[in-house]
Amino acid sequence: MNRIFIISAAIVSLTIAALGTAKAGSTNAHWADPKDPERLVIGLDMSASNPLVDEADHARKIASRVADYVRALPVKSEVIIRPLGMYNSTSNELLRIDSRISSKNRPEDLAFKIEQLIGSIPDLVRSGTLNAEGYTNILAFLENMNQVVDCGDIQTTYILLSDGIEDSQYTNLRNSNSTLPRDVLRTGDAKCHELQILGIGRGMGSPQETKRIRDEWRVWAEEGDANPFLHFIGLNDW
Repeated sequence: MNRIFIISAAIVSLTIAALGTAKAGSTNAHWADPKDPERLVIGLDMSASNPLVDEADHARKIASRVADYVRALPVKSEVIIRPLGMYNSTSNELLRIDSRISSKNRPEDLAFKIEQLIGSIPDLVRSGTLNAEGYTNILAFLENMNQVVDCGDIQTTYILLSDGIEDSQYTNLRNSNSTLPRDVLRTGDAKCHELQILGIGRGMGSPQETKRIRDEWRVWAEEGDANPFLHFIGLNDW
């Protein structure tokens, strides 16, 4: 096995083992000026169409942005990491992680470990430690998470590291006339704070298609009677 693959596998194993614990350090702004805790749900799109699984530069860039968000989380915030791709897939269970910000698990330490994990994904796919999947079930992922995450009890943000190209029984956004079904996810009055899709439209090579997909997700997330989110951000690049 290539040496880089062995190193990457070791990194992800150590990262996952350590995500729940971190060294204590000096006090910082998180303790000097405590704020209400938040919940961050990170969805890792492992579908083969998503550049996260095979473009090292993109993976490192997107990992850095997520790490910046984690560093700013207040004490007692929750961080949930889940893979998405094929429906009911169990091939990337290694990426199922739950953690909480505390005095022993500081945001800067957790952010570093998460950045290492996400940045290693292309190498881990190439080594066979993780698997690229054939479909992109974003809506089903959000449905499943809605069963276990209550956006009414704590401010909840979803960050999906995805091209945003839903490819499932619901719809295939690669087709120019396709739309997202508006009634798939209903959260009632307990709206989630924000949905971010980082890498939206990547790999399609078309600013028009990127705009179409971004607009479709914005309408689905923010508008209409069933809108489950208060805010939407879709970034192709930054």
